[in-house]
Amino acid sequence: MRCSKCGHVIDDESLDYCAECGEPLNVDEDGERTEVSEVRYAAEDETTAVTDTEDDNPDGAAPDYEERARPAPADSWGDWLSQASGALFAAVTQVGGTLQGLLDDPRFRAHLPGGSLTLVGVGLVGLGLVLSVAPPIPGIGLMGSGVVLLWGALVAVNEWRQVHEAPEYPGRPVPPLPPALAKLPREMEHPAVGQTFALLVCAYALLMLGYGPISWVWMLAAGLLGYDQGRKYFVPAGDGRPEGEPGSASHPWVLAGVVLCSVSLLLPWTPGSTWASGMRGGELPLVALTQFTLLFLACTAVKHRGLGGLHPLFLTLMTVWLMLWFFLMKNSHSPGPWLFLPGVLTLVIVVARHLIPQRTPEAKESASDLDLQG
Repeated sequence: MRCSKCGHVIDDESLDYCAECGEPLNVDEDGERTEVSEVRYAAEDETTAVTDTEDDNPDGAAPDYEERARPAPADSWGDWLSQASGALFAAVTQVGGTLQGLLDDPRFRAHLPGGSLTLVGVGLVGLGLVLSVAPPIPGIGLMGSGVVLLWGALVAVNEWRQVHEAPEYPGRPVPPLPPALAKLPREMEHPAVGQTFALLVCAYALLMLGYGPISWVWMLAAGLLGYDQGRKYFVPAGDGRPEGEPGSASHPWVLAGVVLCSVSLLLPWTPGSTWASGMRGGELPLVALTQFTLLFLACTAVKHRGLGGLHPLFLTLMTVWLMLWFFLMKNSHSPGPWLFLPGVLTLVIVVARHLIPQRTPEAKESASDLDLQG
């Protein structure tokens, strides 16, 4: 006999219960097991077999089995941000291509003196300086105006000489330089003079955002100078990215740190009072040098050589200046420093990782071999 509950085989037919689980056995008057237990046990075996089959092989459990369609996984935040950044980059690229086609159009350049955007940009900077003399219109200060005026005059002289001798685009003819200016040394025509001036104008344009119509003059001047001088900086003549040379892997973090620091300079850095708001970061002392340093780091990181194109000492001095300026100007009761802090820490970490040599696995293996050799 076999127990209907646990399936144990009972050899002793005199027992009326299972020795394993204690289940009473169904016996008739003659002491024989009835058919009820056998049917029940067979049903349990069949149920167990079907269940095991469904678990082990769901496709073969039943002929009409159909696999249910699994719902598609929800998009993660990373996928959403990647799609959004891709769409934004495509839109910016399209707008930038349109503007580039307009600025490089020979018909547009034909109306400019010498076909030069730099000369027009320097003229707009001069207009911004003249407008800032009026009392209601804010300017860049006396010292900043003097630096921009002298630097812009040198850039205008160099560009004037260049478009007169070898114009890049046909435009309105320009007369030769006066003899006094033509005697300036050729060393002053270095491309870095115009490129750093464009970077300084971009720094002042960012700091003057929100100051009314004069900020639009500075933004237009920064756009013309930045486009014309930026082409010469990022893609100099005969110096493209070598084939097979990878770009800088750290520039996304450098750009993120620069964006955070630049946005923080538009926020209050000093606590406000009942009648007046706090002083913005763009109004603090030596903030133009800080913004210039941030933009210089960003432009250097975007080039194909990345931060490796700068001397390590120069990189160290720039990061030290950013930290020193922050600690001198910080105020825990204003939102500006709290946004500047993560940005400058990001830049410090990226520069530190760039300056500290990373040991490759081959170098580590050779060093361990030397240690074993004594």
